[in-house]
Formats: sequence, C-alpha cells, structure tokens
Amino acid sequence: MAAFLVPRPPFSALGSVTVWRRCCGLRPSPALPGGVAATSPPRRDRHICATSPPPPSARTAPPEAAGLPGPGRLALAAAMAALPTPLPPGTAARFDDLTALLLEANGSTNLTAVRDADGVASKHIVDALSLLPVLDELAAALSPSWRTAGDGGDRPHPLRVLDLGSGGGFPGLVLAIARPHWAITLNDCVRKKTRWHAAAAVALGLPNVTPLWGRAEALGSPGSPHRDAYDAVTARAVAELRVLTELGLPLVRVGGVLLAQKALEADTAAVTAAGLPGAPGGPPAGVGAPATAAKEVVVPVGPGSPEVAAATTAIRVCGGALRAVTPVDSGEALPPRAGGEGGDRARAIVVVEKVRPTPAGFPRGNPQKDRPL
Repeated sequence: MAAFLVPRPPFSALGSVTVWRRCCGLRPSPALPGGVAATSPPRRDRHICATSPPPPSARTAPPEAAGLPGPGRLALAAAMAALPTPLPPGTAARFDDLTALLLEANGSTNLTAVRDADGVASKHIVDALSLLPVLDELAAALSPSWRTAGDGGDRPHPLRVLDLGSGGGFPGLVLAIARPHWAITLNDCVRKKTRWHAAAAVALGLPNVTPLWGRAEALGSPGSPHRDAYDAVTARAVAELRVLTELGLPLVRVGGVLLAQKALEADTAAVTAAGLPGAPGGPPAGVGAPATAAKEVVVPVGPGSPEVAAATTAIRVCGGALRAVTPVDSGEALPPRAGGEGGDRARAIVVVEKVRPTPAGFPRGNPQKDRPL
C-alpha cells in the first residue's frame, strides 16, 4: 500500500505530537519529518487517525473536571470532620477562596510548587489543620479570663501564634480561617511573600492576620519586641530541628510551645526527653504540664528519632522540654531524601514546651553557620 501522510495536528490538541501519534498507533518516520511510517494503521483505527485525534470523551480527565471531588478534597473533608473542636460555618468555602487566590498569585510569584486545587487541599490545608488539636489544648490551658468574655467584661486575650517562615502562608492562613479569634502573625524574610500575606488577609477578610518581614535571628534577639511574645510558634519544613529550636524558642513565652511540622525518618530509637507526656516519671499527657514535673527519662518517641535525638541539646540549652512527637497521617507517601539517603519518612509534629527563659546569647547570628547546638 502506498505511503500516506497524516497532517500534523495543532500542538494543543493532545499536548504533544508524539502523544498524538501514539494514540493513533503510528511510528514517526526518520525519512519523513512530521510524517508517519509507510504502512497503514490497524483497520479499526484508520478512520480515526486519518481524520482527527480521539474525541474528548475518550480521554481521561481528572475527577474535578466531572464535578467530582479529587482525593485531596476528600482528605480535606475527612480532616475537617475529624477535628474535636468544630470549625466556623463557611470554613470550607473560605478554604476554596484561599486556594483560588494562591493559585492565581502563584503564576507571578513563586509561592508553592503545588499547581492544582486538589494538591493545595491535601498538601497544605490538611497539613495545617493537623496543628489544631495541639493549639486548641494550649488555648484551653489559658486562664478563663483569657478564653471567655462577657458583654460587660474584659475582652479575651487571643492565642498569639507566629508562623515562622510562612512562605505561601501555610499553616498560618489556614489557622486564621479556622480560629478567627486567634492573633496570627505570618513571618517571612522575603518581602514579596509578606506582601502576599497582606493581600491574602485583605481579600479573605482576615483582620486577625499580621504580616511580619524579618529574619528569625533578629526577631528573637534580646531587646526585640517579638522575643518571648508568642504563645505558640509554628514552623513547617523551615530547618533542621537543632537550628529551628534555636530560632524558634526565643520567640515563645515561658509556658508556650514550638510546633515543628517535619518529614522525619520513620524508624524509632530511644532518645532522652525532658518529661515526655505519658513516659515513666514524666507528666501526664498534654501541653502545659508544670516544669517541676519534668524528669530526664529515656523513651522511644516515634517517627523521626534520629533528628529529634540530635536536637535534645539545643532544646535543653534554649530553655525547652520535649513534650511529644505526634505522627500525622496525611494519606500520602513521602519521597525519599535527595540522594536516596536515610530510611522511609513520615510526617510528624514535634512539640517543644518552653519551660524557662532562653539565655541572652541565643539565637546566634547564624545558627547554621555557627554550628548547630
């Protein structure tokens, strides 16, 4: 049979000419640039290949295109329903607004590597909601005058949370939506990101959000108004735990907590923890146990023990006590570290309570360069 040529389709028809040829069952011909092999395709496909690419109904579309929630949206719905303390009405719609704003801004400002709404739900919002049980427990431990306010009484003191190295605004913006009575400060050392924080707060109607530009070393230095100023400091994938402890604990008031969201080695090992809740000789489980009940005990702390074990000196020197390493089930497998080093990884929240003031010499100018503690 004589050779025939199929006109090259527009590039956007299937994303690439190579994919289009494969869908037709054809092979490129080196002698005929842009052409096909000098044999006809199988009879059942000939009328499709000689006229047009497969119809849209034959292509695979994501669930969202058919009006169905993707796995990330389903995981978000499950995470919201599982929270012990309910979220305000309309929270799901506000999360949708946040997602739309983020993806639109991401086209001009590199805020996140996630490029679709389903990924934002599973990788950012669900991860941020995992902090709420610990923060709610901390808020409940505050005095009643801080937590309640009658019409004729003093206004409540909101839980003061600093999101250190917030980047695209996570977990801070999610916490601000979920708990509108808390005061959330979003920090980053990149000005375009703090400008995004300010714009998102206005667009979403979040008066409880304060953008803060600056480096953690300066914010936590002696004499800074941010030192010892926050009930909780959150940090998501900011630095190794030794460095993060030195940067974050100076910003926390005594009795507050540093919450480090980490992707940690999943193997377990024994580490020295200062009064880990539920451990022999330690305080009962829960944030805010009195420092006098803390006791040096050796206990397995769950996922991420190697990194946590390396940080025990930094935690002690900076005035902290390890309280918990809580695994977080995100429903997603984490990729191995660069170079394939280390074992399997798992998401976890490392809870460090500040039990005494941080010495004046910390944080140092650059903990990473000056050798982690």
